[in-house]
Amino acid sequence: MSFRTYITMPKCPICLTRYSNDVKPLILQPCCHGLCEGCMAKYRETSDEEIKCPQCREIIIEEKPNYDMVDMMPDEYETRLWAQKLVDCMERAGISVVVTPKIEIMSKFIVTRVINDERLQTIGLKTKQEWTETDSRLVRELKQEFNDCINVLDMEFQEATKWVQVMNLPPFFENYFITQVITMFENKKFLKEFEAEWLMDLIPMSV
Repeated sequence: MSFRTYITMPKCPICLTRYSNDVKPLILQPCCHGLCEGCMAKYRETSDEEIKCPQCREIIIEEKPNYDMVDMMPDEYETRLWAQKLVDCMERAGISVVVTPKIEIMSKFIVTRVINDERLQTIGLKTKQEWTETDSRLVRELKQEFNDCINVLDMEFQEATKWVQVMNLPPFFENYFITQVITMFENKKFLKEFEAEWLMDLIPMSV
């Protein structure tokens, strides 16, 4: 099985955002500490005095791109952006993580679940009638992403339900997604008789 290896990138010590193709890393001279290009630009805009390193306070003579770190970054044209975002959800930096093609496809769904954990916990305490439009939008997004993964990976029912379990969703959502998976597979089985599974991509997604 082919796979890609992703690296968890360090964070800018100022804005605490991971370095990426958008958050470009700089190396400061002569101290060799680093920060991102955006923070450096803001620092220069707000300082009328000599620019000093935010970490060691040594006067900065110049800053240059951190080419070693840039070489570690994935080319967004050739790699899966969501897989890199998934790896970047890890707290520790510098870890080499193998991501198989199947996990790449699942990445957006997993990232959406991870970064919205607090919101999902809160929504899970409400009745469905109490959901706000924002709540419904998030649930609909998760449902659509999971359905897309099931279709693209041509999952069997048992594998799909196992993924729901692995996601460690709040109890309400685990039951909700299991119910959605059951319904989806029933609909696929029905439409298969007419060679019309493709209709599932046309019918609007509801909550």
